[in-house]
Amino acid sequence: MSDLQFIAGFFCLILGVLAVVFLLASVLIARSGKRKARECTVPVTAEIIEIQKRRMDLDADGSRTYSWFPKYRFCWNGKDMEIFDNTGHREGYQQVGNRKTLYVNPDKPEDFYVEGDRLTRTLVIVFRLVVIVLLVALVAVFAIDRKIITG
Repeated sequence: MSDLQFIAGFFCLILGVLAVVFLLASVLIARSGKRKARECTVPVTAEIIEIQKRRMDLDADGSRTYSWFPKYRFCWNGKDMEIFDNTGHREGYQQVGNRKTLYVNPDKPEDFYVEGDRLTRTLVIVFRLVVIVLLVALVAVFAIDRKIITG
């Protein structure tokens, strides 16, 4: 086995593993979204009472990034509930005082999703596009390796 074949095989392995990881992530995210849609069935009107800025991991260039997480207040069974959304957004996406429709799980009211939030669907689409790109790259590396071997 030549060095080029070894390198090509290594790249194929890495691309294949990454494709599987992104595919599994997209499946898990899609299932989570479907579960929330199935279980969170009670609409409530919630008001954004706070937006929390949280520091995220470093970007590739070393700069710090931030996401903004809204805290909602709504009435559930005669009691006021306050819950942070675990989905971060860009600055200014949400405003304190805005009202949103949340769909709440009647058995577990801290489990909810926000009406019209397309983040789950967007992540699934992006991850599946990454899988396609990785598979195309894998086929290209494999084809180039075959071309080198056969001359």
